[in-house]
Amino acid sequence: MAGELKLRRGTTQQHEVFTGAEAEVTVDTDTNSLVVHDGNTPGGNRALMNGDSDAPPRTVATIAELRALRATNRPVQVLGYYKAGDGGGGPLRVYKTGATPGTYIDNGGSVVVPEGGDGSAAWIFATAKKVRAEEFGADPTGVIPSGQRVRAALGALPDGATLEFKPGTYDMSDSPNVTLAGNNKALVCAGFAVFDFGGGLGFRFAEEDQRGWHLEGLEVVNSRIGIGRDVSGSPATGNSLKEDFTFKRIRIRDYSGPGIAKGIELENRVRNILLDDVSVQNIQSTTSAALGISVGLKGDNATRTPDPEEEHAHGEDGTVGSAESAVILNNIRIRNIIAAGAATSENHGILLNGSWRVILNNFTIETVKNVNPPDSTLQSGSEGLYVRAMDGIVSNGHLVDAGSYAYIMHKGEASTTYGPLGEVEYDNLIFRTINVEPILGIIASTRGNYRVHHSRIIDARVSDEGSVIHGRQDNVRIEDNIFIRPRARRLVFVGGNNTHVARNKVYFPQGSINEASSTRLFSFNPTEDSTSGIVFDDNAIFFDASWRGSANNNIIANIGQGSWPEISDLVISKLDIFGLHKVGVGKFRLVRIDAADPSSNKNWKISVNCHTPFRSPVIEHGVSLPVTFESFTGGVSLRAEYPTPHEITTGTGLGLLISDTGAVISNRPATEIVTVTLPYAIPGTEFTFMRDAPYALRVSPRSTESIGAGEPGKYLQMDADNSVLKVRCRIQGKWTLESATGATSYEA
Repeated sequence: MAGELKLRRGTTQQHEVFTGAEAEVTVDTDTNSLVVHDGNTPGGNRALMNGDSDAPPRTVATIAELRALRATNRPVQVLGYYKAGDGGGGPLRVYKTGATPGTYIDNGGSVVVPEGGDGSAAWIFATAKKVRAEEFGADPTGVIPSGQRVRAALGALPDGATLEFKPGTYDMSDSPNVTLAGNNKALVCAGFAVFDFGGGLGFRFAEEDQRGWHLEGLEVVNSRIGIGRDVSGSPATGNSLKEDFTFKRIRIRDYSGPGIAKGIELENRVRNILLDDVSVQNIQSTTSAALGISVGLKGDNATRTPDPEEEHAHGEDGTVGSAESAVILNNIRIRNIIAAGAATSENHGILLNGSWRVILNNFTIETVKNVNPPDSTLQSGSEGLYVRAMDGIVSNGHLVDAGSYAYIMHKGEASTTYGPLGEVEYDNLIFRTINVEPILGIIASTRGNYRVHHSRIIDARVSDEGSVIHGRQDNVRIEDNIFIRPRARRLVFVGGNNTHVARNKVYFPQGSINEASSTRLFSFNPTEDSTSGIVFDDNAIFFDASWRGSANNNIIANIGQGSWPEISDLVISKLDIFGLHKVGVGKFRLVRIDAADPSSNKNWKISVNCHTPFRSPVIEHGVSLPVTFESFTGGVSLRAEYPTPHEITTGTGLGLLISDTGAVISNRPATEIVTVTLPYAIPGTEFTFMRDAPYALRVSPRSTESIGAGEPGKYLQMDADNSVLKVRCRIQGKWTLESATGATSYEA
């Protein structure tokens, strides 16, 4: 009679805490496998069985088939999530069993519980440093809702890992408002992963201190807040820190509906934030405010106090390790940010709050407005760029119809709210007014400490009470700018200590008329009882058009309001006016001073060069009372009756003279290709060209001279409409291409 051999046996869980004797063999009753012990190792060593892991893994077609599979010792390869070959099968899975019921929770990806299971066993794959969203069932075709699937993948993503998406469209409407929790994680797509949230909230960061998030290749569609902080908490919870965040190739677009609508909202304490190649467009709130990008704290939670341990911000090249900047926004595009509901003061293209250092570079803001006429109060607080309590540089920007109230609002607040206002430099900006005319100004300020230079302001139309640049605070510098066809009551309005308005050029080409009443191109009105250091130096105004003001008009003026403050060190020097022609009523003055006793003011110097016959009073005090030159201590220099300079026309071509240096040439009247010939290249001469008509504009050097990389005598052609090109001679016989905003090409 055959004998029966029975070995000691137990579950997988019991084996894990059992240490058998040397050479002892036991049976795992969960996996029906033998375990060989060595007297030392808890759990022993499972023996290979026939068809075990030395054989090829078992395969199933889908996750549904995996759930129906009975226990097996062999790992399983799933060929697809919904069907074989769809890319969602994931890595090899192993069967874990013997746990307490409820231990394993099915997440549809890395943990799959068999049908009818109680959570004591599951098919498992270990999440690696890179996880693919389709392995959790996210569908890039948009057919199957993916909101819950993306949530599951994020829930399984460990700190330091990356969640990868296939290019395509993901329907997130089944579960919007997706939380991004944890640290040092990344959501990336090699192309663009489009997430349609069906009008709900989009991705939101957790209400906790977080660092190290990287988002790249994401496009959020139809979401009230595309990427933002947790909006469910009270405002105080926004005090959490977001540090070392990078957003690259991000698109937010196409929301119209109720509630505050925002593209990207990081209204937290922020440090080391980089946004590069980001666009937000077509965001509209039907009941409240709309914002394109909002960065930094608002209200009592804001702080600008630098922490020495925090000085490892992104450098200008985007790398970490430099203290140059806390926040960098580079290659930013904002378009169509519309508030169409109740009155609001929070409608902005870009809002920068409380950050102690910001660099905004290479950006476009187009069409930001608050609409719901006829209630004009709705236009208050609608700005393309709102700068509140920051240090930094804003450069290489193009703002078109960027705000119903102001295109740029430079506003510092009380230190208890936003921190003290730092120093901001606005450099090489282009402004254009087409359909949206701001109420307050193109650049408006309630605090000083800023500089506007190397910028072009084109076709600026501002309300009768507004100014193109409004900055009546201390430490304001407006230098080396070009104003073309302004239509405003005040071009530049200043009045603080240490104010410099220098080397600006204002052009009124043919066809442009300023019809504003009581115009003051450069206006100063001190805001304090005693003001020192207001300087207007080396500014030039070129008229090739009629001035048709309906009342008294002035080039530089102070219009007294109330008691006259004491002004010391007022300088108006090297003011050049060319080609003036006046049509209309009222007086036209080069300089108007309203002062009860101008002789009481100290160190005034006024020098005006008028290069055209001029018969109106030149310097006037009060409404109609002229004052003698001797009334101004420091003396006055006046030169008049100069010949009119070379007339610039562009309809049929033009040959420039050296004496035309500094001119701006537009092809606006042209009906065909126009060629403009430069004079001989003498160091210091420069010209600016604008292609305003839809025809090529060619800039040609003399036969032995060249422009930039071009060959001698070959023209440089402006190929893009609404583009601007500047050339300057630095070395005799050669023109340097200083800047070009659109495509150009050289003559073959």
